[in-house]
Amino acid sequence: LHGLACALVWRLTRRLLNSDAVATCAALLFAVHPIHAEAVANVVGRAEVLSAVFMLLGLLVLLGGTRVTSAGRCLAAGALFFAALTAKETAICAPAVAIIVLYADARFATQRTWRWWGRTALLLALPVVVYLPLRYMALEGHLTRVAPPSRVMNPLVGYSLLAPKAEHIFGVLTIVGQYARLLVVPAKLCADYGYKVIAPSRSPSMMTIVGAGVMLATLVALAGFVQQRRGWRMVAALAAMFVASYVLISNTALIIGVTMAERLMYWPSVPVVMLVALGCVELWKRMGAMERASASTLRVIRLAGIVLLAALGLRSLARSVDWSSNEMLFRADLATYPQSVQLQVAMSDELIMKGRAMPPGPERDAVFLEAREHAEKARETASWSVEALQMCGAAAYFCGDRDEAVEFLELADQLAPLDDFSRKALAVARGTSRELIERIDVLRGRIETAPSAEAWVELGECLLDLGENGEALVAAESADRLAPHNLEASWLLARALVANDKLARARDVLRFVVDQDPDNWRAHMFLATVLVTKDAATALTHARRAVELAPDELESNYNLAEVLARGGHTAEAVRRFRYVQRNLLAPEAKLQRLIENRIAELQRR
Repeated sequence: LHGLACALVWRLTRRLLNSDAVATCAALLFAVHPIHAEAVANVVGRAEVLSAVFMLLGLLVLLGGTRVTSAGRCLAAGALFFAALTAKETAICAPAVAIIVLYADARFATQRTWRWWGRTALLLALPVVVYLPLRYMALEGHLTRVAPPSRVMNPLVGYSLLAPKAEHIFGVLTIVGQYARLLVVPAKLCADYGYKVIAPSRSPSMMTIVGAGVMLATLVALAGFVQQRRGWRMVAALAAMFVASYVLISNTALIIGVTMAERLMYWPSVPVVMLVALGCVELWKRMGAMERASASTLRVIRLAGIVLLAALGLRSLARSVDWSSNEMLFRADLATYPQSVQLQVAMSDELIMKGRAMPPGPERDAVFLEAREHAEKARETASWSVEALQMCGAAAYFCGDRDEAVEFLELADQLAPLDDFSRKALAVARGTSRELIERIDVLRGRIETAPSAEAWVELGECLLDLGENGEALVAAESADRLAPHNLEASWLLARALVANDKLARARDVLRFVVDQDPDNWRAHMFLATVLVTKDAATALTHARRAVELAPDELESNYNLAEVLARGGHTAEAVRRFRYVQRNLLAPEAKLQRLIENRIAELQRR
């Protein structure tokens, strides 16, 4: 697939820039650039490659005629753009890129009227018009993710352009700078650029300054549209193609699942390599025309170009070897970015799985001990990370320290109620999983002979305790069908819906539970949690009510503090966190450090 993409990059460059030399240079750069190793060597990256292939094919179909682009070509290109969208949603930029490419194609400039442009734009937008309703149905009533991404994966979570802060602005510029570094000097590559490889900061770093410089250079390049010379207009078109392709992954208006990723640059790098190739060939031509440029000088420059391509190819080869296995990849990347929380968690998880497959003995114990060390490093860097706490609990369990395992997993469960991993691991660490499984078998037998809402509710409760959230939802829905509006069945259904991230339905069920049982503090707490991103004021009302009903409960008070923080009530959130520290926690409790870090984060904001 990558080889096909390279051939299509050659064809598109040749078609747009009318130069075999520029096309060859661009295709070679695209072929060997190390930033593409993640997309090509990693199976998940197949989505990026497929999307790019279909977009390139669509653009070539659009430009392939000897006459001005017809409606038929627009529809054929649109079908290919739709295929690109089904591979990766980032291909939603295809209509904008296509319009820019058509504008850059000067062959039929005089034959294009405003009416032609309007018709073409409408035809090219058809793939998006078809795709969005299908996506809405596939994601059960949403166009984007329901739950926010993990702060470990994307530390810009919680920031918004609606209320811009220095950390978000500098973060966006830092991402641009990091991508520029990867494109120009791809020596340090990594599978993770989350916390704390990139972390929000109130002060700019070197990469922030680089990013600002890149954005300024892009604006200068876009100014080429007002120039008369075709060369400058082509530079502007390539810059516009990059901007249209990059904006969705930039973490500006939309916060995506990751801060940045090398695979995401697969398609946006196409106009970049075109621009670099154009500059290199133009420079070569000018030097060849200079009398002072001797043949030996040109040979040295040619040799330098060959050496550069070879170096990029060797780096890509070495990086592809890193992707041979998870353990090899994580070790290589931790050597580059040991501060990465996600890599430490992933390494711990990989070592636990490796240890579980080994026979008992000293070697297995050493593997579990190393897993525990990586988990502890992740927790030391991000004590608030649920993933790090879960790995600490799992590693402690396999190292034989069950009490500490339970402590870590209980803390993870408090931070992420009904998380299936935490619940499953807690049941194992406490030694209750066997009892729960036996009870579940008994209840299923009872339901087969005499189904009742009560049996379904009890089965759902056991499944939730075991961390089997999907099966728990089936049980809850069965109970709700047998006894509509039964309070116990509705309460189980609400928790199962939350556990399965079906928050829209959960809100309605939780409102019913609160109306029927206004003294259920847990229902108020859950409703506050699911409302906080949609209706912060109402969420705060329910969070306060939960504390009124259960003033001495750690969960209700911690939830109120988080809802206050999410709603922008920073000072009150800090006071509530302090109250939890002083009155509801032992001085040596592990949650103390987590809250201290959360307070420090809020005070920085």
